[in-house]
Amino acid sequence: LLLASKVAESSQQAIMITSCDQIIQSINPAFTAITGYTPHEALGRDTRLLRSGLHQTDFYTALYQSLQQHGLWAGELWNRRKNGEVYPEAVTITAVRNDQGELINYVCVFTDITEQKRSQTDLQQSREQLATQANLTEQILDTLPVMVSVKDEDGRYLLFNDSAVKAVGGGVGRKKSDLLGKTDHDLFPPHVVAQLAE
Repeated sequence: LLLASKVAESSQQAIMITSCDQIIQSINPAFTAITGYTPHEALGRDTRLLRSGLHQTDFYTALYQSLQQHGLWAGELWNRRKNGEVYPEAVTITAVRNDQGELINYVCVFTDITEQKRSQTDLQQSREQLATQANLTEQILDTLPVMVSVKDEDGRYLLFNDSAVKAVGGGVGRKKSDLLGKTDHDLFPPHVVAQLAE
């Protein structure tokens, strides 16, 4: 018990132990650091204290059904800190039963994943901005009356504008997708490839 207590006290993950009817019985320092609730404020309170209001009743019904059937639930939850801030958690909840198989406790271990979520959002926004810029660049290139193409270091075509597609495609209705990833050897007769290399 002493060892378990020391592990819980030093853990960077929040640990909350509740009764079978979701009354908070024990928390560790990481719980207070993440949620803002001290032991005096949290112990003896219902876990609804933490609910953000973003999850519907069906969500919690499915969660407790999983605990009943499998003894374990793991996933993401949006909870609310003492200061009112809503934040995401990566959560694992385990059902604890006694020797008679009766449910006596839930052990909830969670981590604040606000920064990971923010990084994912920033990455998605960057991808969307790059896609928008790429589309704009392609539209501009397509308006040029000259042929424009780009190859990678292995000589494979990465980009064609409309004028280049018409010239390279031989006027037979080839699409850009038919040409991308190809090399000069794939698109031109040998004497043209030799001229281009020269």
